[in-house]
Amino acid sequence: MKQFTNFLQHPLLKMFVSPLATILYGTLVGALINPGINWLGLLLLALIVISSYLILHYFNLQKNRNTTMNQGILYACEAILIISVIAMAFSNHWLITILLVLYVIYIHIIYFPYNISGTWYHLILSVAYNAIFLNVVAHFVQSNQFDIAQLTLYIPLVLFFLGMQFEVFQLQSRLNQRKNQIFYHPWLGMGMMILGILTGFYFAVPSTTYYIVQILFVIVSGISLLPLIVSTQKSHQRQNKINYLSAVYLVFAILYALSVVY
Repeated sequence: MKQFTNFLQHPLLKMFVSPLATILYGTLVGALINPGINWLGLLLLALIVISSYLILHYFNLQKNRNTTMNQGILYACEAILIISVIAMAFSNHWLITILLVLYVIYIHIIYFPYNISGTWYHLILSVAYNAIFLNVVAHFVQSNQFDIAQLTLYIPLVLFFLGMQFEVFQLQSRLNQRKNQIFYHPWLGMGMMILGILTGFYFAVPSTTYYIVQILFVIVSGISLLPLIVSTQKSHQRQNKINYLSAVYLVFAILYALSVVY
């Protein structure tokens, strides 16, 4: 168990897990409802979220930790992001293009012209885009349709991601040696994530698998939260915890998507 936890804390894993987790629910549900995967659309969307994550990470290191960064990396990620969005615009509904353009704007206004990272504005925007809008885009890319009534199924994603962000923001404030600007209580994040699991079970019924998938979803998601109870005092421990939180959200998104479909 310890070796598996260490694997989930690896920084290279987070580089791909964290962004891909934000589109996993929409991708799986869209692909399973409409059999067959739109591989080109998935690839372009994956490039968008991964390059966006790297851009945000670049700005965080530069603005919050005063770390000198190679601008070549930033320019390369910006180029990949813009080209991928343009390519997506030619093959999807104009509303999807608007959502992606707004997402590009979002990842930049967090740090420009003012640094609002770690604030309530950042928290609200992060939850809206990463838990809802990106999954809506991913769902549409795979199924070419989206029923507005399905937004209720995103409530567990919002609750779980919100709880995760409370924890991440608190950990990052300590790493960046900045005062945490949002309300925080040690059990707030954990409570929100547990609530996300419980509401996920509620929205995933009725079941076509005699509740096997739903029970598995609750048990595995719940167990994955246990390592988060351990307090962290050192910088590398806090960074490992941030990395692990990304993996936990990935597990939650996969199992919740399967619970909704099956």
